[in-house]
Amino acid sequence: QPKFIVNHTFCVHRSTDLLLAKAPVQHLLRIPIDLKSHEVLKDMGVMHRFLLLAALTLFIVVVKATEFRHTKMSRPTTSGYGGRLLRTARMSDDEARGVLIPGLKNWRVTSWIKNGKSEDYVLNKLHLTNLIGRALTDDPNFKYFQKFKVDGWLKQKASTTATWDDLGLSTLSVNEITKVDTFRIYEEYIKALNKKAKDIHWSQWSKLLGGGSDTEMAIKVSILTKLGRLDDTDIALMVGSSGLIAYNRAARQYGKFY
Repeated sequence: QPKFIVNHTFCVHRSTDLLLAKAPVQHLLRIPIDLKSHEVLKDMGVMHRFLLLAALTLFIVVVKATEFRHTKMSRPTTSGYGGRLLRTARMSDDEARGVLIPGLKNWRVTSWIKNGKSEDYVLNKLHLTNLIGRALTDDPNFKYFQKFKVDGWLKQKASTTATWDDLGLSTLSVNEITKVDTFRIYEEYIKALNKKAKDIHWSQWSKLLGGGSDTEMAIKVSILTKLGRLDDTDIALMVGSSGLIAYNRAARQYGKFY
């Protein structure tokens, strides 16, 4: 701290060897106060700059961490199906807990189809295992199981008869089929094929919807009719004339069955 010697007529500032002669004492007494204030302000300026630098460094670290967390990408790896783009560890954890985040559901269905996941695997991931009847079909996740089946068949260009057999419908009668859980999946596949038929020439319709037992053809005709295919010519082009015959026979035997 600056020290001063006051001797009536002059003062000596030891820190700077400044000789102040004949200066009024009251002015000299203010000098150490002013110098002390200057040093305090200088120290405050250094501290202020240090705090700003520390805050800026912390902000940059937080931003970088946030960017890394949100932009972390899947990486290629090898599985039983060859190179695949797998989900990140965090997404895998969500899947293990059965978390179905809106917006990822359809992506997951596509991924399951692409990776050749089994029906049992998908039922487990959708928490549908051991559910039957209304408990199964009323579950919000049932529609994603339907999508898994239907989109998989479309990818394979599966015949309606192949899907019919896959769903275990071949052993049931006309009036029993509409009461089982799996009928709704078959119905969705016929809807998808009917939609696809709008984009191709009518001469190709039978390749999409033709074939099957009398029971299957009767069910197909009933679904197509409900979808607005009321022209017998359209029906005949899709399932064949034998399909119309099977439908009319089932209607006489069972009445309204769909």
